Amino acid sequence: DSVRAGDDEAAHAAFRRADAITRLAPAAAQDAAYNAMRVHKDDEAVAYFKRVIEAQATTESPMSAQQLFDTRRAVGDISRTMGLTSTTSYRGNSSSGLSAAPGTSNSGSQSNDQLQNSTELSWRPLGYRNARFVELYGRVTDTLWSKNSDSDTGADALQGALGVRIKPFSSINIMAAFERTFPLGSSNVEGDWLARLGYGSSIGTDLRVDAPSWWTSQLYAEVGQYINDERNYFNSEWQVGRSYAIGGTGSRWVAFPHVVAAIDYDSKMKSEAGGGFSSGDAGGVGIGNKVRYWFREDAYNAPRSYVDLSLQYRARVFGEDRAKGVLARLTYSY
Repeated sequence: DSVRAGDDEAAHAAFRRADAITRLAPAAAQDAAYNAMRVHKDDEAVAYFKRVIEAQATTESPMSAQQLFDTRRAVGDISRTMGLTSTTSYRGNSSSGLSAAPGTSNSGSQSNDQLQNSTELSWRPLGYRNARFVELYGRVTDTLWSKNSDSDTGADALQGALGVRIKPFSSINIMAAFERTFPLGSSNVEGDWLARLGYGSSIGTDLRVDAPSWWTSQLYAEVGQYINDERNYFNSEWQVGRSYAIGGTGSRWVAFPHVVAAIDYDSKMKSEAGGGFSSGDAGGVGIGNKVRYWFREDAYNAPRSYVDLSLQYRARVFGEDRAKGVLARLTYSY
């Protein structure tokens, strides 16, 4: 009754009292777990979910394979406090997560034909908070190779960042971040303050264990400003396609052939253009494929880590030539 009335605190207390008198049945324990999530009792939510998982071996009405997987996914999401992501990309930014931004250097080159790596370590000091978490993070970014010989690479392009990001809503995937970028070692990078706002929406991006294929869509957009440099940027990417379990239903290998549309803008590319007009923006459409392997799972946790390789070819629709060509990303997420 308290849940239906929207009184989560009263419901949480009632679930605890009932469980103390007579151990909750799996369905009621599942309700108690989601309620504990909403009142930010992460440890209790995980404990309830684990009891539900354990009960599947003996219950007369077990969950479906996908329902059990989703319960294990909830355990992994709620209990996560640390994260490590490393992305190596050839042309183009990461497509999600406020994990990549246009770099800053003294070379003045804005060539997009570069091989770059961004590695980030994050920590949620306050826990999951029903998907309304705060993350502290540190990131190291470097340009490993550039087609333009005037661009900084290696030690000259090494950049660090420390920041905080906030996801203020449970059901809307909006993130705000504020960070300080700085040079590492003898780098030519200029330190700056960076404010960022990102939005994401996805369908079918998680693993499915009840079907050999499923429709998948992922949209991401980010706007940011380097405050000292007075530099503004925007990037977005939308992928739509169908995911296929390689080897059949239940496989941890997934292929995602898709069509892609991407738009980006960088005021520095516009302001530093020479020898003619440059709008600073670029838009392209194309096709691609991503292969992902999910791993690090156990009886209570769905796979918590993955490695994937994405390849795309885009044709220019408007703006600069950086909108066209081959793009590649190799991502490791732990």
